[in-house]
Amino acid sequence: PDHAYNELLNQLILGIIEKCELRDRILLLKRVFLEAPLLPDECLKPLLGLILVQEYTPYGLDLLKDLSVLRPPRKAKFLRYLLNFCVHERVDIREKALEHIVNIYHSHKLMPQRIDEFALEWSNCLEREIPPSSLFGEEYGRLVVETAWREDVANPSVAIATTTT
Repeated sequence: PDHAYNELLNQLILGIIEKCELRDRILLLKRVFLEAPLLPDECLKPLLGLILVQEYTPYGLDLLKDLSVLRPPRKAKFLRYLLNFCVHERVDIREKALEHIVNIYHSHKLMPQRIDEFALEWSNCLEREIPPSSLFGEEYGRLVVETAWREDVANPSVAIATTTT
């Protein structure tokens, strides 16, 4: 039964993404993600991919923030995705995600310790002589591991550290 539900929900999400205009896509995805009784991991992948599409970035991050606040059973997972976007290579993604984290941290007081730990983890990377490989990967938009600090590699760590204080 779980497999059938997961497959149906995933097909619904993919159908909305592929066939709907931007405005309808935004509204329908928001309803599906906020109202579905269960949200399996495989159903989140299309949303996370959509966030990387420039025209959908702010709407996808808004939805991810709403999921963090309004879906308590999975809030830690949604918050982790949002935190990962806070240190993304693309500035537009990073700034919008940071804006949401500040809102979650100060207004909703949702998992402040987890946010602080994430910020500390990333700011501790700045103390190393070379950037650690953990700063790189597809989820952060940096596919090539750097062997020296550059401003564009250090900025995400500085941004997350200064945002939560």
